[in-house]
Amino acid sequence: MISKKRIAKFLELLHQQSSIFADCSQETWAELDQKLAQFGDEDYEEIEDAILDWLDDHDYDAIKVALQTIKKDPLGDNETPPPPPESEQPITNTALRSAIKDAQSQHQQQSQSSK
Repeated sequence: MISKKRIAKFLELLHQQSSIFADCSQETWAELDQKLAQFGDEDYEEIEDAILDWLDDHDYDAIKVALQTIKKDPLGDNETPPPPPESEQPITNTALRSAIKDAQSQHQQQSQSSK
């Protein structure tokens, strides 16, 4: 399922806190969180669409390009990826929103310490 893989990749990027999220403001993160709040934990296609729309709305092309690599995933649509390590959260909307809040607070701490 490409949607679930793409959401997992987005979560992975969030956890890595790479520089591609440097331009995300508190308001931008809050907007994404608000969009995701309307979906259930396993509404993968709707969650993926909301993430991709958010990326389009804010011109986060670097993030979108990173997520496009999912299309080249050697796993077929009916194959399941290997299970994530136990230390990782399951791929749910709740886990995604939690990761967004973590990224938001880390960004806020970084911007305060650089002042």
